[in-house]
Amino acid sequence: MWDNKKNPRRCTFHYCHALKAASSILLIAWASACPGGPAHDAGVGDTGTGDAADAESHDGGPPVPPPVDHCRYERLPPIARSGGQVRAGKLQAGVAEAFLSGPISAALGAYTARAQSFGNQGFIDARREPIAGAFSTSVGVETRPRVRALVLTTGEDTAEPDDDEKVALVKVDLGVSYQGLVHESERILGPEWVGKIIIAASHSHSAWANFHGHGALQVGFSNFRRLVFDRIVQEIVQVIRKAFEKRRPARIGFAYGPNFDPEDRVSRDRRPENDWLAGGKLKDHRLYVIRVDTAEGEPMALLPVFGVHPILLGANNVIASGDVSAGIERVLEERFERSPDSPLGPVLVAHLQGAGGDVSPAGRNTTDCPPREMAPLCQDFAKAETVGRAAEEAILQLHARAGMVMADRVAIEALGSSFERGPNWENFTVRNGRLRYAPFDGVRPADRLVWTDSTRSGLLSPIDEFNAPFGAALCGNGARTSFFGARGATQLPNTANMDESYAGCNQLIPRFLRIFESALEIQIGPPPICDTTRTIVSGIRIEGDEPFGRFVILTLPGEPVTLLAERLRELAREAVPSLTDERLIILGYAQDHNGYLLTAEDWLSNGYEPSISFWGPLDGEMVAEHVLRLLGPLLSNRRENTYEGQTHVAVPSPDEDFRADESSVRGEEPGTIPEASPDYLATVAGPRVPQLTEDGRVRRLENIFFTWIGGHPLRGTPLVRIEREKEGRWEPLRRRSGRLVEDGDFILTWTPQPLPAPRPGERPRVHHWTVQWQAVPALGQAGVDERSPSRLWLPLGRYRFVAEVPEGAGWLGTTRYVVSRSFVVEPAELRMNTRREGSELLIEVFIHAPHGFRLLDPESASANRPFPYRDAELTVHFGDGSSMRVRLDHEGRARLPSRPGPIRVVDDAGNFARAP
Repeated sequence: MWDNKKNPRRCTFHYCHALKAASSILLIAWASACPGGPAHDAGVGDTGTGDAADAESHDGGPPVPPPVDHCRYERLPPIARSGGQVRAGKLQAGVAEAFLSGPISAALGAYTARAQSFGNQGFIDARREPIAGAFSTSVGVETRPRVRALVLTTGEDTAEPDDDEKVALVKVDLGVSYQGLVHESERILGPEWVGKIIIAASHSHSAWANFHGHGALQVGFSNFRRLVFDRIVQEIVQVIRKAFEKRRPARIGFAYGPNFDPEDRVSRDRRPENDWLAGGKLKDHRLYVIRVDTAEGEPMALLPVFGVHPILLGANNVIASGDVSAGIERVLEERFERSPDSPLGPVLVAHLQGAGGDVSPAGRNTTDCPPREMAPLCQDFAKAETVGRAAEEAILQLHARAGMVMADRVAIEALGSSFERGPNWENFTVRNGRLRYAPFDGVRPADRLVWTDSTRSGLLSPIDEFNAPFGAALCGNGARTSFFGARGATQLPNTANMDESYAGCNQLIPRFLRIFESALEIQIGPPPICDTTRTIVSGIRIEGDEPFGRFVILTLPGEPVTLLAERLRELAREAVPSLTDERLIILGYAQDHNGYLLTAEDWLSNGYEPSISFWGPLDGEMVAEHVLRLLGPLLSNRRENTYEGQTHVAVPSPDEDFRADESSVRGEEPGTIPEASPDYLATVAGPRVPQLTEDGRVRRLENIFFTWIGGHPLRGTPLVRIEREKEGRWEPLRRRSGRLVEDGDFILTWTPQPLPAPRPGERPRVHHWTVQWQAVPALGQAGVDERSPSRLWLPLGRYRFVAEVPEGAGWLGTTRYVVSRSFVVEPAELRMNTRREGSELLIEVFIHAPHGFRLLDPESASANRPFPYRDAELTVHFGDGSSMRVRLDHEGRARLPSRPGPIRVVDDAGNFARAP
């Protein structure tokens, strides 16, 4: 058997920061898949299990790349309007946004630690949903994942229709992008959109999974479900169409800040292994802002671009959230006030990723959670807002600068290219031929010579250490050998115990892949893994008369680390000297996903990032150089067909049968409001919460709950709004941006009864939906008094919840409205300490919401911790009937004359505190 002591591997193969995997679980999975167990004594190249693909057959001839006959490729149609001319025209722009439906019950990406065999994170109760596979199922939403689109068109005054142009820049709150989303959206929208859609992901690690057809990425995203994929595509298409229909004359501007966030309040460098290359710590310090206004100067869109990893919420979180990107966007949205009656709609804010591969979020901790067994859903949801507040001023300053030079007449060109990666080693030749791989045969021992000298000033070529005909994974991470030891079949030949990342690599041969297929109940497929053989890159050029000039946007299909993005900028400047830093925007996590993208030297420097890559040290630079090849046709005045002769990996179409089981028993059917909550509900507050009763009351800062019986989540996620009674009418709460308060300020969770999904023939379940609202103003709530530094000014009065509940056969079918009983919001009770000091009484007034989950005070970064009531004006009522006005200092303190009897303090909003 495999001796763990001889192979102290640090197993962290969850997609982006999963927890340490248990090697014993892997061994059990291997034993169940291959009863003979790992042949750790087999020599390199020994097929062990008899799989023909485990090693190349050597007959004395030269190595040849392994076949890809098992992969299904589809030919790409011509780029739209190819053959025409790139001409300037009047700019029109449209924006739109919508929620991604999910659904709840699917898995969340992108942590492998959410799998039952690799960490068991997020399994909060006995529910197991078939759609989530072996991963923990999502149970609710906080900030609902969104899709946002900015559509730009020109051509109203061009001479020929083929000279017109349109492009859609789409932001999706998903863990990664996927080329299937791009090509399927193009197919549905029609030939005029081919090559003109860019889909960039937020990389939230708490967004929907189950949509990605890349076999290897199922290790972090669970099984591919065509149901989830099709829903996401349909929502992308709908938003693009809506943005296109809403176009109006517009103007566009760009701004650049080269030294963003020097104090690391927003983000920080997380990869110390490459400090020797960067000359110290280096993160993505470049901030770009794309600004779009109407022709009259009304703001339409703000797109900040910088890299930061959305991992504020950990693998144990199973409530969907946009994470740090949503925190940035929500704060910025409320800086643009707009009437709900405005035909423009709210200003679109979409944070786009730059080089986020080695950049972690900063922010400030706000929430103290109880032990997991008491409240397994508790998370620091409010921390994302602290990042948004730390970033907003720098972004808004650049937004103002972008408005100084704007163009309303521009030439636009958008192009894409799909290219081969592995298994042909010749595809990875980079640096003008100076760096390449030796042929892959899977057998030839490496010479273990990597650097040209002891100072690591250069690399020797050809590289013979990465001898992986089918690719390799789990490289780096400080491992000294592969999973099966130095002589195991997955070890790159003669690389064990090397200082560079090669030592830990595992060749992607069937015996290795079957471990993950068995343990995670996924289908990776035979090697080479099809989606590692092709990928897509895109670019946009926007050019106007001076002083506006020319700007270029290029995409990278993966997680670029900072040094790789800097390498691409350097190459672009060499090719086109006018493409200075302020005129070249690099979008990461866009169009597709191929793991981390690093320079060769950075990949060799070990650490975590090389473990999530498939074609070794030259892969990142090869992708970057393919992006660079778009510059020629992109800057040409002739519209070229850069898809000519190219193919893409087809989207899988597995057999699926996911059913929405629902009870039809009277009193249990969807739409019913139970008199009392069931004994168990999955909520952030814990498993037992009260039902909203007739004439319910809640004090500011406290939580109130409403539970109803709805449909299975496959029907769609209920849309919840909060309404307030005003002059006899019910009005929904709105934000200053014009948006309704529909998420982010309350948490929606789902609890089926019984918890496990029924087997065929068993009784359907009852599905309880619960909304938890903390009675404080929504972020940017319209009409709320801003005088107080804290969120204590929620208007008093009568409120209710309204849930728009999907029903019927289709997930985009009909809806019904479930309206809660009304309830009354009352003033908050504050905390007050008193201490006599001679003839004076020192009072200290605190705000404390022990069960809070919203950010109450940005200065102290508190959600559920006590903090001073800063700089507030209060009325003090003494026991003798007298009163006086006082102003608290910044620590919430004031000195009063000492008088006998109790005292009571009241602020201008009616909130109060009492003391003997």
